[in-house]
Amino acid sequence: MTFPLYDPDLWQHLAAGRLVWETHRLPHTQIWTWPTYGAVDVMPSWAFRVLLYPFWNALGVTGLFVWRWLTTLTAFAVLWAVARRMEARGATALVMLVLASLVWRQRSMARPDTLVAILLALELWILEARRGQEAGSTVTGTSAAARDHSVWLIPLLWVWVQAHVSFVFGFAVLAIYGLGDLVARIPYASAHPAGVTPASRNAVRALLLPHARGRLAALFAASAAVAFANPYGADLVLQPFEFLLHHRNEPLLRTIDELGPAVWSENLRNGLPLFVLGWPLLALGRALRGKADLVELSLCALFTTAGLASQRFLGFLVLVATPFVARDLAAWRSARSRASLSWLPAIAISAACVAMCVPEWTRPEPQPGFGLDLRGFPVAACDFMETHGVRGRSFNYFYHGGWLLWRFRAERERLPFMDIHQAGTPDIRRAYLAAFAERGAWRTLDERYRFDWLLLRRTQAAGDSLLDFADDDTSYARVFLDDAAALYVRRDGASRAVADSFGFRILPGGTARLAALGRACEHDAVLRAATRAELERARADSPRHARAASLLANVALIEHRYAAARALLLEAQTIAPDTRLVTERFAMIAARDSSAETRGGTP
Repeated sequence: MTFPLYDPDLWQHLAAGRLVWETHRLPHTQIWTWPTYGAVDVMPSWAFRVLLYPFWNALGVTGLFVWRWLTTLTAFAVLWAVARRMEARGATALVMLVLASLVWRQRSMARPDTLVAILLALELWILEARRGQEAGSTVTGTSAAARDHSVWLIPLLWVWVQAHVSFVFGFAVLAIYGLGDLVARIPYASAHPAGVTPASRNAVRALLLPHARGRLAALFAASAAVAFANPYGADLVLQPFEFLLHHRNEPLLRTIDELGPAVWSENLRNGLPLFVLGWPLLALGRALRGKADLVELSLCALFTTAGLASQRFLGFLVLVATPFVARDLAAWRSARSRASLSWLPAIAISAACVAMCVPEWTRPEPQPGFGLDLRGFPVAACDFMETHGVRGRSFNYFYHGGWLLWRFRAERERLPFMDIHQAGTPDIRRAYLAAFAERGAWRTLDERYRFDWLLLRRTQAAGDSLLDFADDDTSYARVFLDDAAALYVRRDGASRAVADSFGFRILPGGTARLAALGRACEHDAVLRAATRAELERARADSPRHARAASLLANVALIEHRYAAARALLLEAQTIAPDTRLVTERFAMIAARDSSAETRGGTP
């Protein structure tokens, strides 16, 4: 779990947690974006945010990693206990936990999922402990009531409601175990101690099972009722259902990767296929051996379906699967051999676990490391805004909304147009998305809101032409450009002085004009000198200036300054290793050098 944090949601989580700790209250109105400012609103995942912020406040970046380590280790320790309680002996459970951690890795950012992992693991532990105790009690004729801690599910589910909209899974798990209680056959009662007659065993079952069945149903009802006792009442509880019924098919939300189906090309190295294919096969194999577990089959169907349908639930899939798969593998192995994995030397087991991790660890991204990966955030652009007093109505990419809220402390005149939760009305979200691809839609949106400044992502994805639209719009001036962001201000707005003083007149923010500019620079020395001056300014404005250095290298090539071009390309490659066409230009320089040496000249 130790790799640099790059999640854009982090900054809004921290901004919200900071606000609560500083004001000692939860906001009940929309204060995160300006178009719907003041509307009645619910702050999602408020409990997680309140718990996370003290870690940052006390230890900074280290605190965020401590949170990741503690939550992961706690959740997996509880899952280890669940697997052991389910009689997954030997090293099977350990190996499965390591494999699960590789899939969980992609969900291990400082997000609500990390807190939910603990809650989900604890729920499984409570329910499996209860199930095992009831099975043993039925066999021996003793009462399990005194050892039943399932009442703790009520506060656990209450916390889950406050922590994340995924609380519906918590209730689903409880319902599945309740359904298991309705099954007369108890899977764990496979052997009967001497002296316990069938008649006495059946008598005990007749006494215990009605109580067991009624208890989980009562706990479900009590937990559902208590869920409404929260700072936002029914609005908080209804959030996931509103999304499912009204918002999940909105065009903008369908563009968000984590809401889309699992991408197999990104999960071949981490062992996800082994869970998706292996768990159902093991569960069915158990059923064919006459030991069908309705709880396992139901959980497998629920979480496999949810995980494959939405990437955000892949982590929950492997967390739930791990103890069951460990149990089934141990049972499968023991049926074929009395030897268990526990005889293997600890170093051999550890080596095998490490070997499983190597393919995932050697992925290009994310690589092991410590710190924050801020390459995609408008850090320097916001510094420019602060220095030069850029304020007013904004337009931004929604995944930069969290950074804006964190950087400017949710200042009213620098609120984002849209935040990480895509706050606003369905109409706003539709208009926002259309503006990226349709020039007319962009003009309509701008006329409707009359933006004072635009903070746009510098990397243009397929179908994103907004930078080019802004370049062509003479009502805006480009005042800041680096690898992460382009900042535009309205020429006749509150930042007109900034536009006059810092506006780029030649260098575009998008890519549509670059080819024509390059051709013009080849034939016009005056234009080339002016372009070079603007590129040098962009290079000096931000440490993230690989694009400016790369374009300056092109200017140097036009002017036959090959040593300067080589140095600029190395600079660009150092800042951004994925800078385009670097190798081709190095080859061009090498060919020029070779030609000069052949002629006996100076390169």
